[in-house]
Amino acid sequence: MEISIIVPIYKVEKYLQRCIDSVLSQDFTDWEMILVDDGSPDRCPEICDENIHKDSRIKVIHKANGGLISARQAGVRIASGKYLMHLDSDDWLQPKALSTLYNQIIKGYDMVRGGAQRITPDGKIIPLESYKITNGEVIGSEEFLINIYTGKVAPYLWGALYRANLFDDTVFDESIENKISLGEDVVTNMLVGMKINKALYIEDVVYNYAYNPNSIMASSAVSDDYGKRLESLLYRRIISKYPELASWRFAKYASYTFTACCNPNYGFSGYYDKDVQYLKDSLYADKIRELVPAKFLRFATCKPLYKLYTWAYRTALKIIRSKKRRKEKLV
Repeated sequence: MEISIIVPIYKVEKYLQRCIDSVLSQDFTDWEMILVDDGSPDRCPEICDENIHKDSRIKVIHKANGGLISARQAGVRIASGKYLMHLDSDDWLQPKALSTLYNQIIKGYDMVRGGAQRITPDGKIIPLESYKITNGEVIGSEEFLINIYTGKVAPYLWGALYRANLFDDTVFDESIENKISLGEDVVTNMLVGMKINKALYIEDVVYNYAYNPNSIMASSAVSDDYGKRLESLLYRRIISKYPELASWRFAKYASYTFTACCNPNYGFSGYYDKDVQYLKDSLYADKIRELVPAKFLRFATCKPLYKLYTWAYRTALKIIRSKKRRKEKLV
C-alpha cells in the first residue's frame, strides 16, 4: 500500500460523501482511506458504513468522541501506507491530487505540499495566499519551521503528502485538545516538522478547502487569545531545540500587532507599548526589519500619529460601508 488517507469525522453529514467521492475518483489507485468516526451524533456513522461496501480500500473506525488529535492518531495507528495524507471531512481533493503529490514524494522527500484553494458556500474560488513558496525545496527542519513562523507557507496538515513514519506517538499531544479548540493540526504539523529533512512545495492545486466566512476560524476575534495559547504550546516543545526561532516569533508578533491596528475589526492594540519595546530590542531588531518596512516602523512607533491614523481608517471604512448599505436598501 502506497498512500493512507486519514479522514477524521465529526458532524459533517452534509459534506462527508463529497469528501469520500473525491478520493474514489482519483486517477491514482494504490490507496486506502481510513474514515475515523469520532463519536459523531448525526448520520456520519451510517454514511461511513455505507461506503465500506462501495470499495474494499475503505476502512472505518467508530470511537467515542475524543477530539481531532485522538481521531487522527487512531487512523494513523492502523494505516499501512508508506505515505500519509490528512483530509478534513468537509473538504475534498482535486481529481489528480494523489498522483501529483506521489510522483514528487517518491523522489526522496519527507513531505510534498501542493497548492490549495478556498471554496465559499456560493462556489466562489479564493486562492490561498498563504502558499507563497512555490516549486521550491526546503532543506532541514529548521528552515521548514522558520518558513511557517514567517508566514511563507501554510502551517496545516491538509494539502500535503507525508512520509508515514514521521507520525509516531510523539507528534500527537492529546492534552492540546483541552487548551485550544482550533488549529490542533498546526501544532501536530510543527512537531512533525522537527523531523523533516527535505520538503517540496509545488504550485499544482490539489486541495479544495470549504471556506465558511461565518466560521470561528474566519473571525478576527480568534486571532488574539487563541493565537497566544497556540504559540505557547508550540514554543514549549520547539524553541528548546531551535532557539533561533524565538526571534522570528517576536518579530512576527510585533509586525502582526501593528498591521492589525489598521483592521477595522480591532480596537487600538493594548499591546502597542510592549511591541515598541520589541522593535527597540537589539536581540530581535534585525529580524523585525526583515519583516516590516523601515518607513512603516518609523510611523508605527509614533504613537499619537499612528493612533490617529487607525482611528481615521476605521471611521472612513464605516462611512463607506454605511453608504453602501443605504444604496442596497434603495435598490
